[in-house]
Amino acid sequence: MTKRNDYKCTRKDIAFIVIFILLAVAQIIYHIRQNGFSSIGTFIEQAIIIILAFVGLLEIFHYAGWDVLVPDFMLIAKRASYLEDLQECMNEVVNNSMDDILKKALDEYFRKEYIFLQDSSEDRTSYIMTQLGITLSQFQELRVELTKMRCLPLKDLEDAKGKMKQLIKCKPFVADLERIDAAKRTYTCVNYYLNFNDTVYFTDICRELVAIMQKLILSEVSLSSFDKIVIPHDSNLVLGIELGKQLGKPVVHMRKKEGRIEKEKCWDGDLKPTDKVIIVHDVLVTSAQIRHALDNLPKTCEKIGLFCLVSRKEYTGVQDVEKRGVPVSQILPLSDDDIKEILNS
Repeated sequence: MTKRNDYKCTRKDIAFIVIFILLAVAQIIYHIRQNGFSSIGTFIEQAIIIILAFVGLLEIFHYAGWDVLVPDFMLIAKRASYLEDLQECMNEVVNNSMDDILKKALDEYFRKEYIFLQDSSEDRTSYIMTQLGITLSQFQELRVELTKMRCLPLKDLEDAKGKMKQLIKCKPFVADLERIDAAKRTYTCVNYYLNFNDTVYFTDICRELVAIMQKLILSEVSLSSFDKIVIPHDSNLVLGIELGKQLGKPVVHMRKKEGRIEKEKCWDGDLKPTDKVIIVHDVLVTSAQIRHALDNLPKTCEKIGLFCLVSRKEYTGVQDVEKRGVPVSQILPLSDDDIKEILNS
């Protein structure tokens, strides 16, 4: 977005300035012919009336969505002003711990203003939207919820839970499985599917999820207690890779079938028999992917724990993993009723 101090006058701006000057001169000449020239005060009065009328007309055009009839310098100034107001509100939210009253007050503000604020990343996000089947209105709603999510603090796991709930409010990433024929559904015991695999293709959301997962891991173990991060097959590899970058730990990705070079080594990445590993997953449901990883990792590798963003209460995934002696840490255990309550809150 063009900043005010970097802005250069366009031909459109020059045309509007010329039109304004001509209208002003014409009005003053007309007034003098009709009433005569009485004093300089009358001249100033007419100039002020013309300016107010012209600016008022431009404001009407802008709010009616006819920006083609509004000079560029006015649009740039308004966008910059909106950005400054938004940043000021966000800073105030952070400083005051985002209390409930302020949340409600900002909700409508964010919804209106972020629809207007478009930046240079639109081309990239438009491509991702097309690939994921997300409409423009859904993306605008997503940006609103993301803005509020980023305003929330992340000092502890309670804050992490709040951020996760805010993300779940982004309905484009919550699939209603009741709309799908039961015979075609992968999961039949739940009616909502949390699609974090698509979510991470939005850079800002991925950054927030990585920060949440990092907070969860470091609240349970120290960085020195593990060597590698293991991502199960068909799990959230993007999340795992970005997390590995933040923690400075290599990532090992499990393969569903035999290894690329050695059949028994069904993973991609450098994994030593003596490595201590943590397993990272986004949503724990049946635990089939986790059990596959535990079955195929070297027996001599110490499995420090499983860390996931969400576990589904309708399944016994947590219990199945813990029966194998691997502790499970999670941000939110959720049922369909929990998800419905979050969406409606």
